Amino acid sequence: MKKNFVFITFIFIILFFSISCKKTTFLTLLTDRPEVKYYVELFNTEQDKIKINTIYNKDAGDKVYNSLIKPDIVIAENLNTKLYISNYRKVSNLLNRGKVSQSKIYPNLLKACKYDKQTLLLPLSFDLNLIIFKKGALDSSDFYIDSKTIYENSKEFTYLNRGKNILKYGFSFFWEPLTFSQLLEFKSVNFTDRKSDVVYFNSENLISSIENISKYKFNDKEKIIKFRNKYTYDTPYNLIVNDRVKFKSIKLTDYMKLNLEQKSKIDYKFYGENNSILTLNNITFIGITKRSKKVKESEAFIKWLYRDSTQKKLIYSSKKGWLNTFGLNGKLSSIPRSNELYIANLYPELATRIPDETIIKAPLPKPIIWESLKSDIIAPWIEDAIYLDKEIDTKILKENISKWIKQTSIN
Repeated sequence: MKKNFVFITFIFIILFFSISCKKTTFLTLLTDRPEVKYYVELFNTEQDKIKINTIYNKDAGDKVYNSLIKPDIVIAENLNTKLYISNYRKVSNLLNRGKVSQSKIYPNLLKACKYDKQTLLLPLSFDLNLIIFKKGALDSSDFYIDSKTIYENSKEFTYLNRGKNILKYGFSFFWEPLTFSQLLEFKSVNFTDRKSDVVYFNSENLISSIENISKYKFNDKEKIIKFRNKYTYDTPYNLIVNDRVKFKSIKLTDYMKLNLEQKSKIDYKFYGENNSILTLNNITFIGITKRSKKVKESEAFIKWLYRDSTQKKLIYSSKKGWLNTFGLNGKLSSIPRSNELYIANLYPELATRIPDETIIKAPLPKPIIWESLKSDIIAPWIEDAIYLDKEIDTKILKENISKWIKQTSIN
C-alpha cells in the first residue's frame, strides 16, 4: 500500500511539472523601436504563461517580407505598404470580440490598417507635423495653420540686401519635405502604392496643385536655390530664432526634444487643411505574422498592450531610466485617451493642444522607397514645373519615376 502511494505521488509530480511546463508559451517579437524591449520585459514579469523574446532590427518589415526573420509579432513602421501588409493575418478576432476596443482607437488610423477590405494591422503610435515660429509672430487662436495662412504671413518677412540676395525668407514648401508631402495629400494628388505596381498619382490634381503653389512662388528661382543652399542646413530652431525664416516644419517628437528655454522662445501650430490634420508617414503598427502558430498568445500580448492601465504605465515610465523618450513608443499613442490624460499630464505644453480624434487622418500608404523617391525625383520635378511657362506634362514625371525605380532596383 505504501509503495503504491509513493508510486502514485511520483507519477502525480511528473504530471504536474509536465503540465506546468506546457503552460509557458514562447513567442518572438521583431521591432524597429528600441523602447519595445522594455514593454516586453514588463509583460514577461507580469505573468508566467507567455514569455516573449525581442529582436531589434531597423528593417523589421523587410526582414519578415524576405523571410530572413520569422517572428510571431512585429512592431514597426511602414508595415501597411503594399509590399509588406499581406504578410500579416486578420486582427478581426481582436476587434470583434472586444479584446481591443476599436472605438478607443483613432478611427482614421484604423483605416490605414486595411488591405482588401480586411484589417490586418493595428496602429500603435504616430507623429505629427508642426509649423514652428517665433513667440508672438502669429496672431491666431486656431489650433492648426494652413498653407494659405503660412504664405500670407510670409510675404512681408522676405528680405533682400542691396545686392539683391535673399537674407530672410518666409517659407517654402520645397525645403520642407514634411509639409510638401502633406500638401499634396490634402490636394488629393494621392501618391500611393495601392493602385499601381509602381506609384500611382492623380495627374489632374497634381497639375492643379502646381498651379495653386505657383501663385506664391518667388520669381527668381536661382536666388531661392542660393538661399536654400547657404542657410537651410541649420536646425529648425536656429533658423527661427535667428530670423532666417519665419516658419519651419518640425516633427512633434523632435519639438519635444527641445529644452524649456528653447521652447520658451518659439510657438507652434499643427499643419492642416480644411479642418483636418494628417499624421506623418512613420506610423508604428503592430501585427501578427501569417507564419505564427501562436495566435492566441500573440493576441494576449496585444490585448495587454492596449489596456488603459498598461498604456498609463508605459507612458509614465517613458521619461525614466534608459528609456528617456517621449510618449508611447517615442510618439503619440493611437488611443486618444492616453494622449489626453497621460501624455498631456506629463507635458503641459501639449495640454489642451492635442487635436480632436475626429480630425486626425492617416496618409495613404506609400511605397518603401517613398522618401528617397520624393526627394530625388518628385520634389525637383514639381519645383521645375512651377517655373515653366509651358503646359505641364505629367507623363514625364511618370517616366522619371519608372526609370528611377528600375535603376534603384538594379543597384
